Amino acid sequence: MRGGPLQVIIMRITDGKIIKTVGPWGVRFCFFLLAALIGLLISVTVLVVQNVRMLENKGRAIVAQAEEIQELRVLMARKDEEMLSLKNRLSMAITYPPEQTSESPVISDLKPPIAGIAEISLAEGSISFKLENILSERGARATGHLFVVFRKGGQFLSHPETTLNKGVPTDWERGMEFSIRNFRPISVKVPPEISRWERVTFYVFDTEGGMRLATTIPREQLR
Repeated sequence: MRGGPLQVIIMRITDGKIIKTVGPWGVRFCFFLLAALIGLLISVTVLVVQNVRMLENKGRAIVAQAEEIQELRVLMARKDEEMLSLKNRLSMAITYPPEQTSESPVISDLKPPIAGIAEISLAEGSISFKLENILSERGARATGHLFVVFRKGGQFLSHPETTLNKGVPTDWERGMEFSIRNFRPISVKVPPEISRWERVTFYVFDTEGGMRLATTIPREQLR
């Protein structure tokens, strides 16, 4: 038996009366429309998923770039600090060069410095300065002992007090102890008995007694 053309009959439930009949072309059109809607829905879903993934990738890239920028800023800040510290030490070396006179002791065993003196100033009978770690670029702490020796003519007085040989401390362990990562501000009161001192010498010793700094500065340079 040969089947007839495909039709869709819409009937009323209450009395079974036919309300509308959809012919073969109408049925095909409905199927075509349904397939088109399903295809469109799938395409939109795929597009949305792709956009979401793209936004997630962009978000991760932005976060990574922000972290890199922050790390770069921190690195630049550290470099700026190192450059400023180096500039200060260079300025210190130019402004306050070590002075050797015929009366100065000959220091033949001076080792490479671990700390430097910067920003020296005089105020109300005291001498203030910064003791700077010059090993900070390598991440090491500078540790040792410091003496400040005042001189007037042939008279020497040390802070802290210790025995001197031609103005040079002989007992390095009596010096001011320090352990610095960057710098340490220090203020030393000038002994009243040598208030009219002419020169001041900064001596730095390491923890084994090796001399690491011997810098003499005339008072005139600090005015």
